[in-house]
Amino acid sequence: MDDDVNADGWDDVCITGSMNFPYRYSTNAMLLNERGKHFTHPEFVLGIEPHAVGGIEQEWMQLDCAGRDTGNKSCTICAGPNAKELGCRGDTKGALTIMAPRGTRSAVLLDVDGDLDIITNEFNAAPQLLISTLAATRKVNFVKVRLVRTRSNRQGLVAVVTAMLPDHRRLTKVMDGKSGSLSQSDLPLYFGLGDADHVESFAIDRPSGLHQVYAGPVRSGTNLSITELATPHQ
Repeated sequence: MDDDVNADGWDDVCITGSMNFPYRYSTNAMLLNERGKHFTHPEFVLGIEPHAVGGIEQEWMQLDCAGRDTGNKSCTICAGPNAKELGCRGDTKGALTIMAPRGTRSAVLLDVDGDLDIITNEFNAAPQLLISTLAATRKVNFVKVRLVRTRSNRQGLVAVVTAMLPDHRRLTKVMDGKSGSLSQSDLPLYFGLGDADHVESFAIDRPSGLHQVYAGPVRSGTNLSITELATPHQ
């Protein structure tokens, strides 16, 4: 999933690990966009990793190697000398517990408290709520844009929205539904403005072919709905 998690005007990327038995623990990655030059990896600095609750492993399954699961291959493998490293716990002649890495299968971005936060979907475990402290450390400038249709599809999917900032920089986003594997983030387009306190104007290219201009200024913190027009200009 991608969005401007630090509201600096450059979209960032969050990648979930999604690795479980029989693989090793795989970390979630947060790629912060450094003004279009490169990405940094601050997931450990930001507290996204390691998992805050429950450690990095969990119980995956239990086997009765002396009974119904005698022929299970794991009972044989866990009888080897490196059983613990493989995630085997217990007596392979009786009850055997197979441990596995925790894994984040999907995640969504949404604004809980004035900045973008993350909710993860953990495989066979409770979700994580990762609250950003950005709004507590500095003023977060942003505008949220929701598209209202009259001629196009309901959510304005595939519309291209461009924000013009006071310094003439353009921020362009596509209404792609914000969907990912097993997830969908909050639908309003989130424009991080960096140090700018407003947007001069928005330009919208609708899937109907309509080019629409919404004149500002639109102040930071605004939740803006832009209705599709029957004429090309507003």
